[in-house]
Amino acid sequence: MRPVHLALFMCVALAACAASPPPVDAKAEEAAIRSLEEQWSSAANKKDLDATVAFYSATGATMWPDAPTSHGTAELRAAWTEMFKIPGISLKFIPDKITVAQSGDMATDEGRAVVGMTTPAGPSVDTSKYLVIWTKENNAWKVAYDTYNSNKPAAPPAAPAPVVKKK
Repeated sequence: MRPVHLALFMCVALAACAASPPPVDAKAEEAAIRSLEEQWSSAANKKDLDATVAFYSATGATMWPDAPTSHGTAELRAAWTEMFKIPGISLKFIPDKITVAQSGDMATDEGRAVVGMTTPAGPSVDTSKYLVIWTKENNAWKVAYDTYNSNKPAAPPAAPAPVVKKK
């Protein structure tokens, strides 16, 4: 191999090594998301709308049961405003499994949400399951998608109204 070719090969090899991103510390990223979950729960329980919505990406979305999908900050604010109107609402997010992508810019967060509220029959607590997709934006984790549903069986359908026959 000629010295010029060898030098060119070495330059290309060094450039390839230098361009490799540093390895992702998945444990540290997971710990960061767990901490954010605690902060998010706290903000939601204080009914702090600005702090709660700040956890989402500007293009984030909620996909909650019995409600239309909310996209973007304005719709997220509206969704959380409605959530905060539920009498006695309390929320606790408990992450069970957080998986950080090898690239370090996305993570899935699978867990449970303990939801308390006051109903006409009295206090009620439901443990739901959730899935949150986090993305890294400007080196900060933000919620891209937020969805949950109850572990309780669906309520039975209401009985049909009696048919009144005309005489």
